[in-house]
Amino acid sequence: MDETCNFAVTLARNGCIATSPLHPSSAFSINILELYRHTSSRCPSLSIQAFMRAICDLHQISFNHVMRKHFSEAFDVYLEIINLIKFDLDNAMFKSSFSQIEHDCPACAYRTQDEAELKFSLLCCMDGNSSLKRLYRTRNDGDDVHTGIEVPDERTRASHLFVEAAEVDEFKDEVKRRRPAAKVLTKTSPCVDRWKNLSQESKKRMWGVFQETGVFIVSCRHGVVLKLCDMIRSGELAKYPLALIDKVVKTFGEDIMCGYDIGCGFSTTASKSAKLGKFLKEKRCRFCVNAFHGHAHCRPCQLRWHPLYTEGAGLEDFEGCERIFSESNKVAACTRHASVFHRRQAIIRHFTRWNADKYAELSHFLKGNYVQALTNITNMGPEFERAKQSLGIASNETILQWHAEEKGYLKSLKDAPQVDLLAMSYVESLKNLHNARQNYHAVSGRWQAMEADNIRKVSFYLADTTRTQSIETQRITGLDRVLTLQSDVELKEAKLGVKMRWTENDEDWKKASRNTAMRDYQRAIDSVEGLVVQRLFEISRLNRAGTCDRLRTHISKALQSRSKAIRNAVARYNLAADGVFPARPRLDIKTVLEYVFLGQFDLLRDSRFNVQDKPWAHAAEREAILAYFKLERSREEIVRLNVEVRRLSTFIRDSERDMDRVVSLLKERDLGLAHQMEKRQTIQRSVNNVHRKRLTEIEGLRGFSGERGSGTYAGNGARDGAYDSRMCAASETNNEEVESSSDEEDDDEEGADAIIDLLTVAYQE
Repeated sequence: MDETCNFAVTLARNGCIATSPLHPSSAFSINILELYRHTSSRCPSLSIQAFMRAICDLHQISFNHVMRKHFSEAFDVYLEIINLIKFDLDNAMFKSSFSQIEHDCPACAYRTQDEAELKFSLLCCMDGNSSLKRLYRTRNDGDDVHTGIEVPDERTRASHLFVEAAEVDEFKDEVKRRRPAAKVLTKTSPCVDRWKNLSQESKKRMWGVFQETGVFIVSCRHGVVLKLCDMIRSGELAKYPLALIDKVVKTFGEDIMCGYDIGCGFSTTASKSAKLGKFLKEKRCRFCVNAFHGHAHCRPCQLRWHPLYTEGAGLEDFEGCERIFSESNKVAACTRHASVFHRRQAIIRHFTRWNADKYAELSHFLKGNYVQALTNITNMGPEFERAKQSLGIASNETILQWHAEEKGYLKSLKDAPQVDLLAMSYVESLKNLHNARQNYHAVSGRWQAMEADNIRKVSFYLADTTRTQSIETQRITGLDRVLTLQSDVELKEAKLGVKMRWTENDEDWKKASRNTAMRDYQRAIDSVEGLVVQRLFEISRLNRAGTCDRLRTHISKALQSRSKAIRNAVARYNLAADGVFPARPRLDIKTVLEYVFLGQFDLLRDSRFNVQDKPWAHAAEREAILAYFKLERSREEIVRLNVEVRRLSTFIRDSERDMDRVVSLLKERDLGLAHQMEKRQTIQRSVNNVHRKRLTEIEGLRGFSGERGSGTYAGNGARDGAYDSRMCAASETNNEEVESSSDEEDDDEEGADAIIDLLTVAYQE
């Protein structure tokens, strides 16, 4: 061992990590470093400075800012040691990167023989989040010229989760090769105007002050993060989901369902991608919208893309990314001003811990979903059968027929006849001209009623100056308005080619009037819908954790004002509904405030015939349709859960056998690494014991229909080959260079030597 490292090694043997490999001036206890590692993992917003201040308070000494810098340096070294140990343990355990994914989420990846065939082999979701930004340090050189002043840091932190920027940029030109997104998506998705991440790529720019503007992730339905990448100087560009879905499909194979809040529009983007379009089609990869976000999409979009109406989706809501971001937002406090290396380090630490937690909660997820599905079937099944009898529904085919009719009806609205806006404007001008002439004649009549002899007298004006000036002003203003409207009418007549001015008895007048009434009616619907949307978001924000009292008060006042505005909007709607033919159903404020699905407004928009005559538009029939699809998705959920329960049970048995085998092999070649593997094994068994208890509870549920016990692994290769031969060679080489421990040393001393060896490697890196 290099003599210059003797002092640092001596400190390590005594349980301390030095802040410098050559001439350290301070060192920190491994126990303190380990305490901060676990504490900051559970509370990501805990900064090093806050932790060091707490330590100083505990020891009753004054805090010095140099302590923060020294602790950060020692902590980086300690994390490097931990990561090197983890790297060697992973090499010993996993044959490939997919083996790592099997370990992260066995319910998704650890397939068994003779399991039930699922329509979708993987249910996942993806989304972007802008919380984990990082400021780009620059210097203003004048003339709006900024120069980067960041200190170069060549350190890297690799992870099987991260997709690097170079790989993402392979898809950066996929959107530019076609027409602008808004023009393409308008034909296939009416949701373009509702979602800003469906806007044109040129609009997706982030402030230049940030280098990394967030992260984009893909997670499975159990909450395990499968892949993520940085968003660099931009918002949610199409290249991020394209790059990640490419990785996921290549890893998991065919028949993947992915939820995305703009899945309706992104499906078009992916299918038109030169790199991925054909590949995704061959792999039968499909997209949908998230359950909660889906309710903000229009009704035609819901019927095609919402998971409730998607066969094979089960009870999955595809909102896992939102739950992940609610936790990862806490990391933002430590990434905003961090270096590239420390930001990446914090993110990897967080999501590694998150995935470990999701594995520990996996059996809880399976049990909760199984109970939910059984409850739906038990409670909703009899209610659905009673509803079928009361509504005279002969079979479920009638439900599917109604559903198909609604989809066809809403699709036909796209082919609605074009409205002649110029004719509508012409009729409005005629009506305004008629009203202006009436007002002018009324004012002129008052003027003409005055006797001419009185008007000639000066005393007449002096007697009532205000009244006479007002009449004269009204007469002149009225005449100007008549002349202006007359000119406007003549101009429109010339454009329309009208030879004889329309009257109320003309068919063209009646048609334009009907179109105008329908336009006012639909505007009234839009007004009510917009106010209801704002109310829903304000209510959700009011109940959100972390909302301060001052903001709650502000939102409460806004809700009061919003309710008044909704009442006024409903009144305008009812007036407009009475003005169309045939008259549309009136609304009451109570019904509107109970609207939670924005698609309910779409059924009011028809302008050609009364959709309320359709059976699927009635409240009772719609409830029956919803109950049918919920029951179908619940039955699908049971089938998927039976498969996932058996996968988890099989993985627990096989993984423990693998770890026992690896520990035995490591004890023959690397006692220090064997000690670390035993520590991992202890944690794994503790978690697995909880899983076994819950799996037994699942198998004991009344209504459980899956196979009990463990199955047989259906992956590639035998399980007894998990120990990587490359790790054996690396361990043997390492043991030749480092003085081996004596047979009498206990496990603690073996672990200390392993840490010292890794410490030397870390300093050399």
